[in-house]
Amino acid sequence: MSIAKILATDGLGAMKKGVSYVSKEARVAITQHTAIGRRLSEGVHSAREAVHTQIEKLQSATGSITERYKKALILRGNKIAYKLVSDPEFVALYNKYADKTGIKHLTLQGKTDAQFFQEMIEKSGVGPTKLAQIKSNDPEFMSSLDKYPELKEAIANTKSGCSFSRTVEEAQKVIDDSFPERGIKITKELKAGSIGAAYIVERKDGSKAIVKMLKKGVDEEQLNLEEQIMKRIIPELEDSPETAAKTTKMMENLYRDWRKELNFGEEMANNKALAAGAKRYKVADIKNISKDGRCIIMDMAHGIQMDKLVKMLQDYKAKPMEFATKYAKEIKANPWLSDPEKVMKQLPEVLTKTFDEQFMFMKEGGKSIMHGDPHTGNFFITTDEKGKLIPEFIDTGNCVQRTGEQIKSDINFFTNYFVGNSEGVAKYFINQCGYKGTDKAEVTKKIAQDIQNQIFGQKHDITKFADVQANIQVILEKYGLKMSTENATAMKAQMQFFSAISEAGKLSGQSFNMMTILKDVPQASWNMIKQGTNPFKALKDAFKFAYHNQQQAMGTAYQFTISDVEKGLGLELKA
Repeated sequence: MSIAKILATDGLGAMKKGVSYVSKEARVAITQHTAIGRRLSEGVHSAREAVHTQIEKLQSATGSITERYKKALILRGNKIAYKLVSDPEFVALYNKYADKTGIKHLTLQGKTDAQFFQEMIEKSGVGPTKLAQIKSNDPEFMSSLDKYPELKEAIANTKSGCSFSRTVEEAQKVIDDSFPERGIKITKELKAGSIGAAYIVERKDGSKAIVKMLKKGVDEEQLNLEEQIMKRIIPELEDSPETAAKTTKMMENLYRDWRKELNFGEEMANNKALAAGAKRYKVADIKNISKDGRCIIMDMAHGIQMDKLVKMLQDYKAKPMEFATKYAKEIKANPWLSDPEKVMKQLPEVLTKTFDEQFMFMKEGGKSIMHGDPHTGNFFITTDEKGKLIPEFIDTGNCVQRTGEQIKSDINFFTNYFVGNSEGVAKYFINQCGYKGTDKAEVTKKIAQDIQNQIFGQKHDITKFADVQANIQVILEKYGLKMSTENATAMKAQMQFFSAISEAGKLSGQSFNMMTILKDVPQASWNMIKQGTNPFKALKDAFKFAYHNQQQAMGTAYQFTISDVEKGLGLELKA
């Protein structure tokens, strides 16, 4: 080897060692011998503790009502039943409803106990079915049913798939009546819910599509009768007129929202609005709607449903050598799946960018639009024309639009959330609830203290968005506050997006990458400025809090980028 090469090689090696030594010494000096460095290090250590600490879930309004009603039925169920059946008006109302739903003809013949219980829940109405679906997500509630395995199975099944209310022949007739002369034929039942059912169909040209229709008998008359029955029963189950009035009001709001699902016209309008100008996601196109608005035809989504993809990738992690064989059919249809490591690595950023576009980027007309229920069953992963991974959304019945001021308010919430500013978070929720009382400052202070005591001040893992949101909602309920339907839907959608991103991140062990969002802030800000909104005021509270509360801010914020921060500090993350 020439002297020049030896010098170059050895010199380069020496330089790298020198840089490494200086970098290491610099990290030590910064973290151990400066005030901000010590706070940064302490904050990271706090974050390390937090990621292993579970949030203690508070009891929600739904949980509280369930417990109260269970207790009431145990203590005075016979008395309540006797009072109701002795009321001629209630009996007449129930008989009318029973004739409408067919619950009178419920029989155990030819069914397992679980099937019987599920049919009983579904024929009891939309409300009981939706409640069963909600409670199926509550591990504590489901564990309480271990002594009743058939009932537990029935409730779990309402989530995975309700019963179809029509035979295939009856559903085909609905399609023929709704879209005459289109030659659409059902090839397979897809899925039924509490209000609608979906079928895979074939068009005249041989292409596949989805037809959604309302379930048999589900209409405004049924929901009206059901609501009247529930409102009559509630006062008998509650302990006081005050709690009865509160629960009744909540029930009225729920049925108002459910009535909106009876016409697919809004879903079609949302479908077109969400798809307009989309860059980072796709939307399965709704092609047509029946004249009565109770039946729609839509394109089949491409790719693999996200919840199924997650399970497939979990299989890969468990048994990588078997993946190609086990999922050969899926890989053939979706060649991008042949490199699962690449898919796992890309998914978090793909979903984060999709969230950014729906959450922050304003469309023509000065509003953003976001899918209102973006859980992992409501979008597929496919590829765009360049071969890059991209989500494709379905079920657009629930979407939310946000103005520039609302987007600014949402950004204000998330920046305060990321640094653990309880007061900033409390102010956001107070405003979202539309509270205008003269004691607003006092109520805000109390809510902020509860949020600090129960969430940020307890070194919890705040990347568990669904748990944090649920706890904050319970805190609001404590003070008689409730978000508007639109704001609550927007918050739920945001949290569902983050939950999906977090779930995708677990596959590859990646932490939440805040840099992806921060890179999109300039474009989002420019769009807002063009619409006359100053977005920078939204960041002021969070920056001010972080400056005065550096340890908590660092310990909270760095839960989202903890691995990157620890690499920079030369620390190791240990369980």
